[in-house]
Amino acid sequence: MRFPRVMPALLIGSSLLVGSYGVPAPASADVTVSLRDDRYSPYRTGMEQYFRVPEDQILMMSERGMSPNEVTLALFVANRARVSPSQVLDMRRDGMSWNNIMRRLRLSPEMFYVPVDNYSGPYESIYRHPRNQWDQMSFSDDDYVNLANLKYLTDNYGYEPSRVIQLRSEGRDFMTIANLIGNILGAATQDRNDYRYSGYDDSRYSGYRDSVGVGDVLAPFLYSMIDYFGRPQRDVYMLRDRGISDYDIPVVLYLSSRANVDPFSIADLRRRGLSWYDITQRYRLGSDIYYVPVDYDVYGGIYGPAYEMFRRQPRSSWRNLRLSDSDIANLVNLRVASEEYGVPPREVIDMRTKGTDFAQIHRRFRENEPRNMSREERQKRNSEAAAARDARQRDQQTQMDMKQQRNSEAAARRETRMREQEMDQQTQMRRNSEAAARRDARLRDQNAAQESQKRKNADAAARRDARVREENVDSRTQQQRNSEAAARRDARVREQDNADQQQQRKNSEAAARRDQKQEQQKDGEKGKGKKSGKKKNG
Repeated sequence: MRFPRVMPALLIGSSLLVGSYGVPAPASADVTVSLRDDRYSPYRTGMEQYFRVPEDQILMMSERGMSPNEVTLALFVANRARVSPSQVLDMRRDGMSWNNIMRRLRLSPEMFYVPVDNYSGPYESIYRHPRNQWDQMSFSDDDYVNLANLKYLTDNYGYEPSRVIQLRSEGRDFMTIANLIGNILGAATQDRNDYRYSGYDDSRYSGYRDSVGVGDVLAPFLYSMIDYFGRPQRDVYMLRDRGISDYDIPVVLYLSSRANVDPFSIADLRRRGLSWYDITQRYRLGSDIYYVPVDYDVYGGIYGPAYEMFRRQPRSSWRNLRLSDSDIANLVNLRVASEEYGVPPREVIDMRTKGTDFAQIHRRFRENEPRNMSREERQKRNSEAAAARDARQRDQQTQMDMKQQRNSEAAARRETRMREQEMDQQTQMRRNSEAAARRDARLRDQNAAQESQKRKNADAAARRDARVREENVDSRTQQQRNSEAAARRDARVREQDNADQQQQRKNSEAAARRDQKQEQQKDGEKGKGKKSGKKKNG
């Protein structure tokens, strides 16, 4: 992985953004715009220096159909993935989106992250999501183009990201923005030879002046690296020439001093893509070396997340804290600025929280130094300030040790209470388990009793049904018998009736015969009487 060589820049007020230096009107970003156009020479030259690629390769990508604003993105991807720009161009010409190209090359959009305070326009949809969510998101092609060019312009020119975002939100393309920045920087550095940082004798750096320029905002920052780490100026220049960004140079030199290794070995590891944390671990160092003691709790801002990690973990665990690259760079630069100028870390943290970058911080501190301060006076002042800081740090360390001891005792008490609570919970759980087992046994007994009762009820119901069936059979049999008896009774009654009728007929016939006999007898007696009368009369 290559890191950009930051070109010096002045922090320009918003009044300089109105295009008063004859900047060309915003150009279209389509492929009809050629990077061979002399108007875009600063943009083309800047990419050549930033990515360390020949100019003909940049022009080749533009002429093979890639839009100028995409060339920057393609060079970023090729550099980080360690492939040739032609391979990236071929994937793009095959119709692949930038998101798919990034995934295929196992790259994360976090590589384009630039810290910003305010965002608008095309960057609003990106920066409203936390950085740790970018890897899971699917960015559009325009999003990748905007992110890559924002990183390029801010890293290469040292320009504030918020200014680039403002210009981009106004509709300017990145080539126009690059030209605008170049014109502003050119106008701002014309009076370089008349500029001197008040109270600072820069004659010792006359040989270095040609490489960074005494009038540059970054000069005090880079001079401080030479003073603080005691390294020759050629080392700082060579680190920049190897692609280490200016704000990462202190990290290289700090690790070099702590690990007692050559700084260029560390620079080579960084260029290979290792994070600062991985490089630190490789040299058997820990993240605790980056801690800068402060006399208050830091929350929020640039330093809040790092100090929150330190607060949450015991000091014995600081070694393995996985700090981000930005956290490590900010902490090392905080240490350098604080110790180099003998100011409390809190003052530097407040300035960074307000958005002041380290170049401006070093510049302001140097301007506030006494005029013509010699190196010996500076060293004496810094030694006294360091002794005072050491005393404060020892006091703070004593307080921290006491606090940690109290915290350890409180933690031990908490652990004892937790163990007691855990034992109570386990006892209660056993009791609950036993009670549950008893409840389950009772439920099983009740269920068994219910099943037994159900079986008994079923048997009783079966017996009742059998009895009912038997009774029904008996009833039907009885009914049948009763029917047969009734039929016999009816038959006997009919027979009796018939007998009675026959008897009545017989009686009637006998009565009729009797009556007939009686009539005959009467008739006979009448006839005899007549005969007797006749005889008497005769």
